[in-house]
Amino acid sequence: MRARHLFAAWAIWWLILLLRVTPAFIAVWKAMHAPPGQGNVRLSIDNGIVSLVASVGEQILWTGSMSFLAMALLAAGVPLVMWGVWVGVGPRRERESVS
Repeated sequence: MRARHLFAAWAIWWLILLLRVTPAFIAVWKAMHAPPGQGNVRLSIDNGIVSLVASVGEQILWTGSMSFLAMALLAAGVPLVMWGVWVGVGPRRERESVS
């Protein structure tokens, strides 16, 4: 497995994460561009849980929450595991014996 395979896997992973959070970005954008006094974006961290609510008026556009640990593992853990697998299955180099 070559380095380009690792980079491609990372790119695909980050694309999947980006697609997963796109609805939240869109909802936040809509709330921030709502008429004055209508849009509301609330981000809170409580007991290790990150919560986001985006609304316009009384209508909630998007809501979600996730533990901070889960966010960190998704952002860094999966690419780190991919790197570990890449290192593990890489070509084995035999040490040259010096005589």
